[in-house]
Amino acid sequence: MKTLAAADAKNSFGKMLDTAQRESVIIEKKGRAVAVVMSMEEYYRFEELENTMWGKNALEAENNGFIGIEQSNEILKKLLR
Repeated sequence: MKTLAAADAKNSFGKMLDTAQRESVIIEKKGRAVAVVMSMEEYYRFEELENTMWGKNALEAENNGFIGIEQSNEILKKLLR
């Protein structure tokens, strides 16, 4: 993973985009990481992993006795009557 100062990222934007196709680029401002630039392919992989994780978490919660959205809405409707 490559790191660039914000000013360098701004001044060499095209080069940064080319680099992001091969590896993620961390952008720092005043020495603090503030953003990451990555390829769309990497972003889609990240999104897929995140969706899988949330799906597994939801399934685990349901299996452990947590109720779903429809059941929650029904209970709220009854309570508000």
